[in-house]
This record gives sequence, structure tokens and C-alpha cells, in this order.
Amino acid sequence: MKTESNRLRKMTVILTVAVSLSLGASRCGVPDSEIRLSHAIKFDGPNGKRLMELVPRGQRVKLENARGELVVRFRLEAGRLRIELASRELVGFVAPQAADTGGLQVVGARGASVLYRLRREPDGDLKLQDGAGRTVYEVKLRDYGFKTVDARGAVQSRVRVKPTKVSVRDAAGKTTLSTDDSIPPPAAACFTLNGLPLEFQTGLALAIIHWGASSL
Repeated sequence: MKTESNRLRKMTVILTVAVSLSLGASRCGVPDSEIRLSHAIKFDGPNGKRLMELVPRGQRVKLENARGELVVRFRLEAGRLRIELASRELVGFVAPQAADTGGLQVVGARGASVLYRLRREPDGDLKLQDGAGRTVYEVKLRDYGFKTVDARGAVQSRVRVKPTKVSVRDAAGKTTLSTDDSIPPPAAACFTLNGLPLEFQTGLALAIIHWGASSL
């Protein structure tokens, strides 16, 4: 009972912060064709210098590098988040799964093959599986944020959530990514999925921002 009580307390703390941050990240009443990101999210790297930035541009959101150059562009298309590289190469989509299943799925550029599925477990943890249903990562809810482990249980990284800052740290505790801008903690946790290309990590994060953490 004590363990379950502690787990519920941790979930309450993180979800409360998630709601407060996501209120700043989303907008009510925006057109269905627009991704619900109301402000830029600037990410700093290990040295504290700008690494990349998510920038809303009308119906699109762009991921730019530290020099302001386009890396990936995102837009909504037929209820899915379309992911294109700067070269305009379509690499895939992120879409909500059926309501009875829950979670998000990353599908290939042809829109048929499922590459990854991300969903919330009953205890609040997140699980990433490949298209065959094999576990790739588990993102475990903790009182400080999240801890990401691989399929063998080895710690890969952690997300630490504070009222004015969210940071991603590697297994050794070194900060690899941080932002002072509002971002839901589950969205920030997508940047701990190091085995995925950056465009898919960012696509999952944007999908959580757009459809809300309840989409998991």
C-alpha cells in the first residue's frame, strides 16, 4: 500500500506540472489545420548554448538548428502529423491510435507500416515498442520526472522537471538538452528515445503537445 501511495503521489506531482506547462504550450480555438504550439521552444545543449529550436510558422512548425537553418518541418495532414526533412523528403507520420488502444504511432512515409508505438501504461510509465511489438524503451515515471531504460533495463537518460526548467540528462547525470520554455514533461521525455531519429523524437513530442498527454 505504501509503494502504491508513493507511486500515486509521484504521478500527481508530474501530471500537475504537465498540465500547467501544457497550458502554455497549447491554444484553444486554433484552426484544425494548425499544430497547437503557441510559442517557440528553445533547446540548449551540454555547453548551455543554443542547440535547436521549435518554431511555429502558421500551419507549420519548423525545427531549426542553432544557426536558424531548417532541419525538419511538421504540418497536419488528414489527422496525422506529417514529417518532412529540409530537403522536403517525406519520412513518416505520427498519428493517434484508435481510442480503445490509445497511444501514438509512427508510420512510414507510405503510411502503411507502423514503425513505433508509444503508449502510457496503467502505472503512468510510457512504453515505446517497435512495429513488431518489441519493447525498445520504457520511460518510467519518477518524482523528479522520468527515467528512460532500454529493453534490458539499462538506464539511458533522465528527464528532470522544475517549475522553470526541463532538462534531459544522460546515464551519468550530464545535461544533454534543456529548455526554459514551457513543454509538457511527457513531450520532453521523447528526447530521451535516443535510438529514434531526431525527426521522430520531435514528431512524438509535437504530437503530445498538439493532442495532449491524454492521447497516450
